[in-house]
Amino acid sequence: GVKQTVNMTIPINGYTNFSVSTVWGSLSSPITVSAGETQVPLTFIVRNLGDVNALNVSLSFNSEYPISFTQKSGYIGIVPAGEYNYVTVNVNVYPNATPGIYYIPVTLHYFQTKETTYAEIVIYSPNITLNAFTIPPQLFPGYYDVEVKAIIINYGSSLANNVTVSLSSPFPIVSQNQFTLGALPQGVPSNISFLINIPNTTSPGYYYINFTVKYDGGKYTKPIKIEVYPKANLQIVGVYYTSLNSGASNVPITITIKNVGNATAKNVKAILGSNNVIYPYVSSSNPLMALTASEVFLGDIPPGEEVNITYDIEVSSGASSGNYTLPITLIWNQTGGLFPFVQNDKFSIQVSPSPFSSLVTQGITVEINGKGYTISWLAVIVFVIIIVLIVVIAGLRSRRRK
Repeated sequence: GVKQTVNMTIPINGYTNFSVSTVWGSLSSPITVSAGETQVPLTFIVRNLGDVNALNVSLSFNSEYPISFTQKSGYIGIVPAGEYNYVTVNVNVYPNATPGIYYIPVTLHYFQTKETTYAEIVIYSPNITLNAFTIPPQLFPGYYDVEVKAIIINYGSSLANNVTVSLSSPFPIVSQNQFTLGALPQGVPSNISFLINIPNTTSPGYYYINFTVKYDGGKYTKPIKIEVYPKANLQIVGVYYTSLNSGASNVPITITIKNVGNATAKNVKAILGSNNVIYPYVSSSNPLMALTASEVFLGDIPPGEEVNITYDIEVSSGASSGNYTLPITLIWNQTGGLFPFVQNDKFSIQVSPSPFSSLVTQGITVEINGKGYTISWLAVIVFVIIIVLIVVIAGLRSRRRK
């Protein structure tokens, strides 16, 4: 018999249908991603909802806000009917991407077909909080290098990238006013410190310092209220002494101190300084006086009250007449202050010419040929004495002749 092979076309009635979803990271280790992150893995999951196997499946990508792809395509291979397969690619998230849900276009290739679909991605948001305090906790006018310590925590569901923290203040900032933290992971506190000065002229009251935290995709501001407490203000309102001449010793001088501030200065101590002409008196019979001669304890000085301090001083024998400045240091404590307050003041003392010096340097002025000449009182006295002696001697001689 005759044998014949015949090829027949048999139609396969099937269909293909796909869904594309995404997950940050991998299927086994998903992560959350926020603005500004780079080279982060994004996994595309392709599900075959049809009833035929899909062969040579791949995806192609076009970069657009809020992500950019580091590669243009990703190969998946076979996606059996009713099952899924996936590919992972790296992407960069725009620094200005705001948190939210986005739908990005991807092109699906299979068999000889390509179709565009949209995949959902989620950009997560950091949740930044900041708290701050000062060291010392109680501030007064005249406090310098006050530490303002800030604690920044990200309570959000994703990393905060390119984090910077800046401070604005009504007081001078003596450290840098901005710090760069970089990446701030979830739940990990970051500490930074600024330094400010509280000028001595600052009025007591409440003040606000303002923190600004910037990160990719967002900004957070936080005002912190601080209080500047009243401070005692001690001033020299009077200096009293008798006439001082060069070489004077053990001369009392009284200084009046007044508290013109709004708080009580407690346990006040005054320390008198010296210069190369005037210094505290120390008896030669008791040289140990030098240890305490310049220090006087004044006790407490409430607001508006005055106290007197008396020191014994001596003047160098070679001192010229004129005004001399003496320093005095006032040290006290205040309620709430962690360390003593120190205030440095100055006052003037006049050294007068000695009587002998006055006889030499002062006198009468006569004019000869249009030029003035000063004849000292000492010269006048000597001249008068010589004249008197001449008259006396002449009188004695005339008596002897008689």
